[in-house]
Amino acid sequence: MNDLGDLPALLRNPLTFLTECAAGNERLVPLRLPFMAAFLLLDSADIERVLVTEHRNFVKPIWLRTRAVRRLLGDGLVTSDGEDWKRQRRECGPAFQPASIPGYARTFTTLTARMLEGWVPGQSRDIQRDMSRLTLDIVAETMLGADIRADADAISEAMDTVLHCFAAPE
Repeated sequence: MNDLGDLPALLRNPLTFLTECAAGNERLVPLRLPFMAAFLLLDSADIERVLVTEHRNFVKPIWLRTRAVRRLLGDGLVTSDGEDWKRQRRECGPAFQPASIPGYARTFTTLTARMLEGWVPGQSRDIQRDMSRLTLDIVAETMLGADIRADADAISEAMDTVLHCFAAPE
């Protein structure tokens, strides 16, 4: 085992890594990460317990609340704790109500169809780039009500730069 544990495999191919973690049908998968204990919860009841019913018993790690991480991710739900987290959770709660989901599904379908219209049979595609762009479009539209097509290349490039900073060297 190298001292980076599971981190290189996770960064190299997240989907494959997480699929392999889930293949064992365990509810809780321990992850080997540098300098911290981490677990992957795979059971929806356990996830609800951590995020909703018993959230007061689970504290975010100190590194997630550092100035550097907050500069990158902002002062949102991911990095906040306590009263700030509760206030933000209440404010964004309506966006996650079951009544909102059909509207999101329509947006997902519309934006996916728009992306596919640009595809040509037999053409080689960079699927990671296409899916990242689609995800960015969906988040901008559903969360911000914004059409970012005109700025998508610049935004994608900026996001790639930021994500590259977190990638482990091969």
